[in-house]
Amino acid sequence: MRFGVFIYDGVEPIDLATFGVLSMARRIRPEIEICTLAPKAGPVKLRTVWWWWPTTPSPQRRRSM
Repeated sequence: MRFGVFIYDGVEPIDLATFGVLSMARRIRPEIEICTLAPKAGPVKLRTVWWWWPTTPSPQRRRSM
């Protein structure tokens, strides 16, 4: 099973709770796959000025942000 969580600039961090719930569900159903989707590639600025990368960047890329 595949699930995608859509995120966008200004989304509330609590809206990522779906990702956490699905992550816990994978302990029971390892075939679950999760990803985040965004309108464009790169980091997404959350409402509280946190950043989320739809795909995990290298540590070098994080430092450059």
